[in-house]
Amino acid sequence: MRKVFLLLPFVIRDLIRARTIFFMVVISLSVASVSVLSTSAILSGFQEMLSRGARGWLGDIVLLPSGEKKSISHAEDIRTDIKNLQYVESVSIRGGANGVFQYQEKIASAYFVVGVDKTEEQASTGLPNTIVEGEFLDEGKDSESVIIGFDLADVLLGGVSDKQRIPVGSDVTFLRNDGFTKSYRVKGIMDAKNFVPNSSVLLQRDETDKLDIERRNSSIIVKLSDINQLEHVRRVIKERHPEVTAHTWLEESGYIEGILEAVRYITLLITYLLIVSVFIIISIVIFINVSQKKRQIGIMKSMGVTNGFIISIYTLEAALYFSAAYTLGIGIFLLIHRYSVAHPIAMPIGDFYTALNWSQNLIYFLILLFASLLGGFVPSWLAAKRKIIDALRSV
Repeated sequence: MRKVFLLLPFVIRDLIRARTIFFMVVISLSVASVSVLSTSAILSGFQEMLSRGARGWLGDIVLLPSGEKKSISHAEDIRTDIKNLQYVESVSIRGGANGVFQYQEKIASAYFVVGVDKTEEQASTGLPNTIVEGEFLDEGKDSESVIIGFDLADVLLGGVSDKQRIPVGSDVTFLRNDGFTKSYRVKGIMDAKNFVPNSSVLLQRDETDKLDIERRNSSIIVKLSDINQLEHVRRVIKERHPEVTAHTWLEESGYIEGILEAVRYITLLITYLLIVSVFIIISIVIFINVSQKKRQIGIMKSMGVTNGFIISIYTLEAALYFSAAYTLGIGIFLLIHRYSVAHPIAMPIGDFYTALNWSQNLIYFLILLFASLLGGFVPSWLAAKRKIIDALRSV
């Protein structure tokens, strides 16, 4: 610390003499800092958006029949046992059915026909909160009603993505391969911000049991009180109930990992290029500075100043450039983040806004600081190792 205070007068004097260059460099580096922070926030925002959409209808863990089975045996007993596990908040059983739906003359296949209970879904997922038109199914009263996914409602009327959806209160017909048909009233349209549920149909669970008894207990949804314990709970479930297959929400919605990998590749590539640009900018500025002061460096060396002292001066100067730029950059970034949260972008897979990841930002801060110090060290080391007579001859 004493050495830093000894070096500060030299550094501050140089910065004051070239304050125009100082402000220009700080602004340039602050743009790089904002870009690094923004790319990190974009990646975190995508992760949170996709997580909200998937977990909003899948819960945290999805239990499926093992092997070729279509239904989970003793599902009620398994639910009771799992519900008593530590970190398990709620458990719901879903039914399933195979078939297509017809509205007027148009027929479309639902991605899933899912049987649900409102109370269980309210506790385990966010499906009851995704209704954008009409209402969710009431237990015991809506055996003749259905909830249609947002995209499927669009497909059943007019052209795809023409923003025309079948109206709430209209009738649709369930068609099965064996010729069985049954009419249902559309009670609501759901927009779960996810491709799968938005192309699916929800029925009362006892109704799907009637339509397809083989799939009466097609899945069990588990919601956790602590998502960090996901792998632990899944391992316990697999040990206690080897007759079921336990998938995490990420495994069950596999396309999300592919999207995240693509976004992660792009953002990390941009981040690494920006880090390199910070090193280059600092190196150029310090190189020009030491090139203009070769004679001064030679005089200092003739007076007995060590190479380490000279290198420390310009390395500290680089650190001050970075500190001022990063402070300005993080201020600008927080304004951008605040605006993004207040004005999210509506997308088919969710509402996107940037998200803060302080641990990741700390890592990037340290990397940028190292790049800045290295950018100051390299040209100053090259200047300091010159012979005294060569430095004094330089003009």
